[in-house]
Amino acid sequence: MKSKVDAWLAAAAITRGPVFPTINKAGCARLCHLAGGELDQIQFLLGHVSIQTTERYLGCKQKLRIAVNDRLGIEPNAA
Repeated sequence: MKSKVDAWLAAAAITRGPVFPTINKAGCARLCHLAGGELDQIQFLLGHVSIQTTERYLGCKQKLRIAVNDRLGIEPNAA
């Protein structure tokens, strides 16, 4: 892989300076989310204790298509 990058740099006549922009944690997390990553997975990668922290970090809310209790057949008490 390095040889291909070296060949690309030589063909582009790039001899110094940054080639690829750095992506901070927030940018990486947003890219993961835009690519379809689930919030709980992004939460784990970022080390957030609360999913709400991850939601605020990304500026979004969880999309619950099927709640866990639906999959398990558990109904909440109507009390």
